[in-house]
Amino acid sequence: MKLPYGQVKQINNVLYVPSIKKNLIYVSTIDDNDLKVEFLKSQCVIKDVQDHYRIIATGTRIGGLYKLDVTKNSHQAMTSTTMTTE
Repeated sequence: MKLPYGQVKQINNVLYVPSIKKNLIYVSTIDDNDLKVEFLKSQCVIKDVQDHYRIIATGTRIGGLYKLDVTKNSHQAMTSTTMTTE
């Protein structure tokens, strides 16, 4: 997963599905990779447990999914059952 400012966070045990145009990641997979997901009404926050709960991504709710916010000055985000990563 590409983070702001060029950093990269490796997430293990994900599946590759060539026919899907977006990347989806289960919240349980994120949890299994020592990350914490906090859901609010219209957004979510992903924190790195091993790095003192530093925020590494944020997301905005669109319908039933949370899409990673990908802007220069922000973090990135996720989905309610899955996570999209452009």
